[in-house]
Amino acid sequence: MGLPETGYKIIGQPQGAKTNPESVVDGQFSMPFCAAVVLREGAMGWDDYAKHLKDEDTRALCQKISTVHDAKAEAAYPVNMSGSVKIKTAFGEFSTFVEVPKGEPDNFMTTSEFRAKFDSLCAPYLDDVRRTRLADAILTLEEANAVASVFQLSQP
Repeated sequence: MGLPETGYKIIGQPQGAKTNPESVVDGQFSMPFCAAVVLREGAMGWDDYAKHLKDEDTRALCQKISTVHDAKAEAAYPVNMSGSVKIKTAFGEFSTFVEVPKGEPDNFMTTSEFRAKFDSLCAPYLDDVRRTRLADAILTLEEANAVASVFQLSQP
């Protein structure tokens, strides 16, 4: 995983700690862990921390993932937190570079992507009706006269 220096220092180093996260916070700040989960699951959600932190297969995969400083990603920083990935397999080497990752100002999530992430994070705390009301309020926040109702909707 290639990162700009700032990202490399935060989620890539020290390598030994980043390939052996012990807590949710360790996992959140570990590029090897996040990449290992995505490789195994196809995506990553909040519940994946508890599921994978002690999972032997995920931990073994973390050991195969390293981070490096990427000059191309550095050139795009601080405007974007760009990154690259290179995967080596028995069938060859595959790589890609993402200059503007999802979530950056120039590549916002779509409404459906926002709702999927919002629902996955809020489902343990709010029922479907309250989640829908709160999501709708957040999505129309720019048109609201006051935010008090949004705060009220966010209470479990």
